[in-house]
Amino acid sequence: MVLPNKLNNDIWDYCRLNSITDIDAFITKMVRDGFTIERYGYSPESNETPQVVEKEVIKEVEKIVEVSNDEEVSKYLKRIEGLEETILKFKEAYEAPYVPPVPTSIPPPKIVEKDIYGEGARGTFGSNLLD
Repeated sequence: MVLPNKLNNDIWDYCRLNSITDIDAFITKMVRDGFTIERYGYSPESNETPQVVEKEVIKEVEKIVEVSNDEEVSKYLKRIEGLEETILKFKEAYEAPYVPPVPTSIPPPKIVEKDIYGEGARGTFGSNLLD
């Protein structure tokens, strides 16, 4: 296999700095290690597949019991009933058709005195009198 020049030069420089004499064995080892990591992921130094360990977990269940005060419960129930009655009254009033109020007393009509021409107190048509 032919490596790119840049990678080949980097490997030769590394081997020279670290006094590695067998460059081919080093490259083979690096390829094998890289392939192992790619294949199995980062794991201990062995090439064996990882073992699956099964554990049995027992989970405790905690039950919460609430103790209530019957007096307070009955007090709140009465309050809720009162609020429900109020809501029903408002609902009935809202849904009822609108009936305008009827006046209890009808005011008497105003009597306007007419003159001899059948007009009101202030003459207009034929009268020249402004009574």
